[in-house]
Amino acid sequence: MPNSNLYVAHSTNRYIDPDEAHTQVQQNKMFHLAMEHSAIGLALLDPEGRWLKVNPALCQMVGYTKRELLKTDFQTITHPDDLKADLDIISRLLAGEMETYSLHKRYYHKNGHIIWALLTVSLARDEDHQPLYFIAQIQDRTQQYVTKERLEQAHAEIQKFTAKLSHDIRSPLSSSLRLLDFVDRDLGEGDVERARETMDIVRNQIDQLYSLTNDILEIRKTQVAEEPCTDVDLKALVEGTINKFSYLDKANKVAIYQSLDYTHPLYTKRNYIISIVENLLSNAIKYQDLEEDQPYVSIECFEEGQRVVFQVSDNGLGIKERYHGRVFDMFQRFHGHVPQGSGLGLYLIKKSVQAIGGTIDYIPLEKGSRFKLSIPKGK
Repeated sequence: MPNSNLYVAHSTNRYIDPDEAHTQVQQNKMFHLAMEHSAIGLALLDPEGRWLKVNPALCQMVGYTKRELLKTDFQTITHPDDLKADLDIISRLLAGEMETYSLHKRYYHKNGHIIWALLTVSLARDEDHQPLYFIAQIQDRTQQYVTKERLEQAHAEIQKFTAKLSHDIRSPLSSSLRLLDFVDRDLGEGDVERARETMDIVRNQIDQLYSLTNDILEIRKTQVAEEPCTDVDLKALVEGTINKFSYLDKANKVAIYQSLDYTHPLYTKRNYIISIVENLLSNAIKYQDLEEDQPYVSIECFEEGQRVVFQVSDNGLGIKERYHGRVFDMFQRFHGHVPQGSGLGLYLIKKSVQAIGGTIDYIPLEKGSRFKLSIPKGK
């Protein structure tokens, strides 16, 4: 194993001129300073992949102290899906098939999240061409990858929106226009009853368009709106939402239970958390099982580590297993016999949850559904 205190390889089997030695010491000092103050991650590793030297930028990038990194190797913090490609190229480098390589790969931060990086590696050898150590440059590219993923997702969503809206907007509009002609005809013939029936159909279609338009505007708001965090009284929010939805059809048939163990204010984005709570509770009421003797909605809030969990459970219609993988996708309707909105409700919830730095999971119950929201405590 090479001496980990050396930056520049040299042989001790030959005479070294004092001037040459002084120059080498100066070069080593310059190398040390450059490494310590570099804005990108720099490291020296032995041929087995163990860290020999790491700079502060690398430590900050991966969340480990210098002491912690020097006790391990690069394999330990490399994403397993990227490890084989990395090792294969290293083998070629050691075999002399290449002098350097660059690779996009993923590392695990000490806290568990993934870091995307651009890794550039070269190999230092001694005078006998034996491997001494790898010289690695590691640049954090996480933000670029996140931005790229968001752009790709936005592009896919726009395409889906365009295809869906061309049908869900044009079709009801054209149908309503034709129906209004029938209304005009029926009124002309004096058949007021049939005209009213036709107007009810037109009204339902316009209600669907209104719901769709509102949801689209809400989704757009979650994408562009910047809202500061404030203290939110979750208990007051839940009580207000229950009162707000007391007028809903079938609301008086559902027993609502509350267990809000976390009573501190939530430091989060008010409008987003309001949207999430309202959508979860309205869905639980709307999709109750009419054949259930004792329909209920259970609302819970409790601490889970450094996060707050808010979950809504019910014994309603639930969601069939074949839909579980796309619960939060756009334009999903799971109960054809129940009056529907735009099919964007759960998708809107997911977008709002992302905007406040949380996660949401759908948990199927033996009877009914549970939605589990987990968000940071904030302050």
